[in-house]
Formats: sequence, structure tokens, C-alpha cells
Amino acid sequence: MNLKLTFLCLISIAATGLSQAGDTRPAGAVVTECQETNNSVCTAASADTDFVAIAGQGRVTVRRISDQRVLWRSYHCSVSALAFSADGNNLASAGRDRAGLTTIRLWNAHDGAKQLTFTNRQQRIRSLLFEKTGRMLVSYDAAGVLECRSVSDGSLLWSRGGAGAVQSLSRSSDGVAVVCQSSGGTKSFRFADGHLLP
Repeated sequence: MNLKLTFLCLISIAATGLSQAGDTRPAGAVVTECQETNNSVCTAASADTDFVAIAGQGRVTVRRISDQRVLWRSYHCSVSALAFSADGNNLASAGRDRAGLTTIRLWNAHDGAKQLTFTNRQQRIRSLLFEKTGRMLVSYDAAGVLECRSVSDGSLLWSRGGAGAVQSLSRSSDGVAVVCQSSGGTKSFRFADGHLLP
């Protein structure tokens, strides 16, 4: 799928509030999609701010959906995951640095100011999800490990293996847990401490 077609698809998804599976999402839903190809393209959209982020060919670009205006553009190599905060004011991107280590960068979604960069591990990040207040960021990597970090300084709050082959991350309806959806079912881990909920 080329960038223009991906962008047009995301405008449609964000406008209707529907996921790719056709599930209804609440107002302010954040839509994220990544395609794992040699020329990887990741996209994320936030209905609250009318922004879409597109990553590919070593760049992250944020546009306003309503007029397609480019708000900012910056570099982050081999981006494999993108996520907007619930209010749409912050953007997280996961990619690789020159040494091949996975880095997560936090950006101001409005102007592209880089807020924080931290190194995660050598495993590729498959998904990112902000906690509803935007103070914590959860990543899921190719080894099946969930990590939760503080957005203020990047410090590791908790780490949990055994999440399974996760296909998507979402917030629980009450916002207290990250929900890991896989073909084998769902697992919910509390944002505050990573505790597996029944």
C-alpha cells in the first residue's frame, strides 16, 4: 500500500471511528497500523487532534487530516510502531538507532519537538500504547515482553514476559489496564504495576 492510499484510508477510518475490523470505537479513538515489509510504513491517527502520523523511509511525518497540511517532519530509522497519546498531544515512535538497538522517541505532536529518547533493547517493538493520562507508555516487543515506562524520564516501571503472540494493545474500558489481544484470547495487565488481572 503506498503512502497516499494509506493516508486516504486513515482519513476514512478516523472520520468514521471504525477500526479495520469494523468495530465501533469511542470518540477520540486512536487508529494505528503498521505493515511489516522491506520498506515498512507505519501510520497512526488521532481523532481528537485531527492528526495523522506516517513513518517510512527513515522519517516520521505528521499531517493535519482536514487539509493534509504537513505540520512537521523528522528522522527516526526503521520505525516499527507509532502511537498517539489519548489526548493526541504526544506521539511515540519506536525504531532503531545506528547500533541496531531499539529506541523509543517521544514527540510533541503539534510541532515535532523531541521530548525524550530512550533505548529499549535489541528486540523490535511491535506495538506502543499510552496510558489514558499520558504519563505511562507500554511497549510490546518481538520477544513477547511488555514494558511500561514513565513518559517524564523514560524510567522502566515494570516489565512482563509471557504476554503471548499479541496482535494488538488497547486500554481497558475503565482505563486502568493494558489489554493484550491475541489469537488465544486476551490478557489484561494493570498499568500501575503490571499485575495480571483476572
